[in-house]
Amino acid sequence: MDYKLLITDLDGTMLNSKSEISKKNLEAVHELQQRGKFISVGSGRLYVDAIKFARQLGCQNNFNIANGGLTIFKEGEEEVVAHFEENFYKRIVDILRYNNIPFVVMTSKYSGAFYDESSKEFVHKCKSINQDTLIDFVETDVRELKNVFKISSSYKNVDHIFLHREMERLHSDIRADIAGEYFIDLSPRGVSKWSGALRIAKEMGISTKEIIAVGDQENDMQIVGNVGLGIAMKNAVDRLKNVADVVLPYTNDEDGLYHLIHEYML
Repeated sequence: MDYKLLITDLDGTMLNSKSEISKKNLEAVHELQQRGKFISVGSGRLYVDAIKFARQLGCQNNFNIANGGLTIFKEGEEEVVAHFEENFYKRIVDILRYNNIPFVVMTSKYSGAFYDESSKEFVHKCKSINQDTLIDFVETDVRELKNVFKISSSYKNVDHIFLHREMERLHSDIRADIAGEYFIDLSPRGVSKWSGALRIAKEMGISTKEIIAVGDQENDMQIVGNVGLGIAMKNAVDRLKNVADVVLPYTNDEDGLYHLIHEYML
């Protein structure tokens, strides 16, 4: 199959454990582009962080995915494709507060993230895990926010995961994705990295069967399971490996993307 587009997750896939794109990965991406093929970012990060890495890859003028599919972007253009209904959003906030689950909130009117006083420790954790982030965290009364499209919350035990899954099961308007260790993202249902891939394929005039997608977390399952070739990193979670067509024998610290590009696209 002549694959025309590679959609890559960032953390744990494109980036190594130092949150850097290795020289070998960059060389492979540049060779891919010289051959007339394309790469797009498919990240759960906010636009402000995703565009930074898209520029490093040289794909900032392609269509890219941020916020797990909630944002489609090119350089200078950012489109949020879905929002929570206002009263429904407030109910989610009440549930998280009642269960003492810390969280941050994203709106389409601001490029940063909002939190309330009870989530200060969680914000500190977010900053310590992603020390390269450009996100500005603002303390406010999050319940009164409008135009909300994403809630990133913390889980400390299986009970918290069960609560999020129950919220997803009981409410047809909500989607819950484990986005990494200790993180669960809540977003409007029907929006995912896969829906972003469908949009990109339409914009490029290609079939989704001509796309390779690679990831490492549960929030990559739908896109990896539906594109022409779905790939899980060696360091990926087991649930993703179970739906992938290929499990790379390389981790993000072993230039996995370099090997992927050379084996399947060049």
